[in-house]
Amino acid sequence: MNKNLAFLIKNVDDRGNFEGRAAAFENVDADGEIFDKGAFRRTIAHKEGRIPLLWQHDRTEPVGWNRTISEDDHGLNVGGQLMINCDRGCQAYEFIKTGIGVGAQVGLSIGFRVPKGGDYRDDQGVRHFREVELVEYSIVTFPANGQAHITNIKEAVDDLKKQSTEVQSLVVSKGSFDDLAAAKKWIADHDFLSDEVDETKDSWRFRQFSPGDCQDDSFRTIDLSEGVKAVICKRKEKR
Repeated sequence: MNKNLAFLIKNVDDRGNFEGRAAAFENVDADGEIFDKGAFRRTIAHKEGRIPLLWQHDRTEPVGWNRTISEDDHGLNVGGQLMINCDRGCQAYEFIKTGIGVGAQVGLSIGFRVPKGGDYRDDQGVRHFREVELVEYSIVTFPANGQAHITNIKEAVDDLKKQSTEVQSLVVSKGSFDDLAAAKKWIADHDFLSDEVDETKDSWRFRQFSPGDCQDDSFRTIDLSEGVKAVICKRKEKR
């Protein structure tokens, strides 16, 4: 299984070196799951921080390499270098540099797998990750960060479709709406399906199509609006 985790890039120099940070641990994410402290420790030791950096999670579009990575009590710290002498690497560099320059929250999204025995559920049924295998991380247009919201939802969905990516489900925070009826109205007003709803303690999940129709390594989460997250994926090819 792959999931994604949002970073914020703190700076980048004229040679393409950058630093990023993620508050990863002990926080319940949009899927109702938690990363335990130390979840990345083993894979960090094995790979010594040498992890490829991709563009938009596209394995055919490498744009650099991670050079340093460490855990602290709150999450992960990374340092990497972009390949600024290639076209896509140069684009990634300009995207980061311009974003920081205008005060935007430039994000990275990491992809990883869960090895056997790497997860468990607590007494409340919340899934925890005690160990994960770090595979790659990417520069992404829309990081899954709670303060980075999309202002034009239709345009955002259209942009995702251009990348062969679709909204599989919407996770709506109960704290952002008066009741389920209000949440359903927001969903319908933005041209999403509101019929299939799963409920947790803190949220409602509106399924747009079965997660089984998604490619296994393509899931990620983005902030769509205040209190609304979208789980997105690439659909499996029809045979």
